Amino acid sequence: GSGVERVVGDKLSVEFTASYAKFVNDGTRYMEGRHFMELGLTDAMPEIDREMKQWGEMVLGKVAGR
Repeated sequence: GSGVERVVGDKLSVEFTASYAKFVNDGTRYMEGRHFMELGLTDAMPEIDREMKQWGEMVLGKVAGR
């Protein structure tokens, strides 16, 4: 599914634009959920951790005057 990422302050949100995304993720009484949101986040965590560490080091460097 397609998603739109937004960063506001220190928060990141991902909004899935397909009207049926919630049903595909969570399932319905007619079908099992695919849990693509949770699986995608789990898969992305190593990259998110790496980017957050780099960002934190950059911010600390600016605060320290480096």
